[in-house]
This record gives sequence, C-alpha cells and structure tokens, in this order.
Amino acid sequence: MKLVNKKLVNIKKLKISDPLKIKLLKKNKKINYHAKVQELIKDYKVVAIIPAYNEASRIHIVLNSVCNYPFIYEVVVVDDGSTDNTFEVVQNLAQTCNKIKLIKQPHNQGKASAMLKGFENVKDSDIVIFLDADLKQLPHEYLDKLLYYILDGEYDMTILDRLSDRQSPFGIFALARFFGGERALWAKDFKKIDFKHTQGYEIESTINLWYLKNNKRVRTIFAPKLHSAWQFKKWGTLKALKRYLDMFLRIYKKYGVRNFYLQVIEFDDETLEELYSWYKKHKDKKLLGNIARAILTAGVVVGTVGVMFWALGYDLIKNSREKIKK
Repeated sequence: MKLVNKKLVNIKKLKISDPLKIKLLKKNKKINYHAKVQELIKDYKVVAIIPAYNEASRIHIVLNSVCNYPFIYEVVVVDDGSTDNTFEVVQNLAQTCNKIKLIKQPHNQGKASAMLKGFENVKDSDIVIFLDADLKQLPHEYLDKLLYYILDGEYDMTILDRLSDRQSPFGIFALARFFGGERALWAKDFKKIDFKHTQGYEIESTINLWYLKNNKRVRTIFAPKLHSAWQFKKWGTLKALKRYLDMFLRIYKKYGVRNFYLQVIEFDDETLEELYSWYKKHKDKKLLGNIARAILTAGVVVGTVGVMFWALGYDLIKNSREKIKK
C-alpha cells in the first residue's frame, strides 16, 4: 500500500503499464550499490590516499576497511611528521595488507601537503578517494556510494556528509557537508587544480571552488554511521578551539559569502535529493529560476535544522542502547 494524493493505492493491483506503478516501483526500489560498482568499475583503477598526523591509536580502523574493500587496488598513507608511533603502526599493518604504500614526511607540513604528496606517489590511477585517518568506522556501503555516483556519470565528485560534522557549528549553516575529508573524484580532474598558496585544511576549499568554477557536478552523501574523532578529544580544549578558529578563518577568507551560498544551491544534498532535482530543472529560467532558488534555499535551512535534530537524536538513542546492553 502507498499513500498517493491522500489516497491509499495498492501497487499490486495497478497494471504493469500504469505510469503510477512504474513511478512508485522506481522510487521504492533500493539500489544495490556494491553490485552496481562491480558492474561499472571495468578497468578503472581506484587508489585511496590517507594523510595522517599522530593517529597511531585510530588509523587501523580506516586501514582495515580499505584493505578489505575489493575495488581499491592501492592505499597510500602519508605520515605527516607524526610525533607518536603512527608510522610503526602503519608499517605493521602493511605486513598483512600489500595494498599499503607508506610515505613519511620529515616534519609536519599540514593536510594539503600530505594529500598532494600522496597523489605525487600514485603511479597509475583513474579515481582517487581521499580519506581522513581518524574515522571511528568506515562501512563499505559508503565507499560503494562514493564510487557509484561518479562511475555512473551523473556526478564528477562525491563527498561523504558525516554525522559528526552535522553536529558541529558548521552543521548549523549546512556548510559542514562540503568540507568532508572523505571524497571521490577523477584523477584527471585533480591534476588540473592549481594548489598554489593552499595550506592545511584549505585544500577541500580549493577543490570545491575549482569544481564550482568549472560547472562540475558534485553530490554530498549523508553518512549517519560515519564519525571522526572530535578535535577537543585529540588536542585538548584550548588547542582545539585555536585549530577550529584558524580553519574557519582560512576557509572563509578563501570562499567569501557568495561561494558559500553557491555551494549550498549547486552541490546536491542527498537528504534533499528531490528538491535539488526540481531546482536543476528550473534554474535557467528567469522568474521561475529565482523562485526555485529561493525555495531551495529555504528548504536547505529547514532541512539542515531537521537533520541536525535527527543527528542528535540518533546519537542519543544509540548511546542509550549501548548503555543498556552493558
């Protein structure tokens, strides 16, 4: 049974040729992303690049996931001058995972430098997946979705929209989903981006701006099971606040208000997929385009608040269940 225009419709009783049945079946059909990637991957080579700085206690989680993921043929880990034993931990893991290539920077040079160093050491790749080293888990279903949407040709870059980012201050303004460290893109596009004067966490901003300016299609994928370590737990309160403030100022300086807004309306949000599809159909029309823009903007604001409350509730319920089990 399905509610359509306030009436209950029994899908089974509709004729197979009925447009309504076809539409409902398509909408209700779940995509097997893993099978689709297996079908589309062909001879494409996928490499994962993981920048890491003092992640000895956490990096094994993401490495175990990518090492066991069949569509990634190489994993490049760049130890960005860690002062803990990150290098030794990865070295040990590399003994059981021959996909891992380990590179050590002589001293800490920041995320941008580590990512670019990793890309320099990729000999042959069609698709690059960038991943942060501090993920608490990385389900393969998200790697499947990252790859599927660019292999299918609908999008040029995909970004995982982490639940933990939605709960951050950036999440209030629907901005957190643009800066996710988990993203997939074509290597040929990455080579064209000018990274001069790009430092640290500015690299995601530089990538996003290039995709905006070149009218490339970008989709963010909501990932409720994806969390990264909070900066406050990693660095302590004062150092974390300084890092957050520095990151925000650098990103704001690079973007400006206009480019923030352009990302909001041009980078598709999976949680508002139908609204974005409707906007794309009408955005080139003068009057209707402006109306569509206004409706989409309002929808994003309302949707963002809704997702934030959902995210907080999701964690609350999950934590409560874990306590009950214990």
